[in-house]
Amino acid sequence: MGEELAMRGVSFRDGPVRRASVRGPMADPVALGERLAAQLR
Repeated sequence: MGEELAMRGVSFRDGPVRRASVRGPMADPVALGERLAAQLR
């Protein structure tokens, strides 16, 4: 159906605030969350 999920995150860990956002297929939310977490590391 082409549905997408969008996630945004903010990290206050280890110094300055970092922000990230990702978009991806709703069928694989775990992979999307992992991509977001990787960007915030």
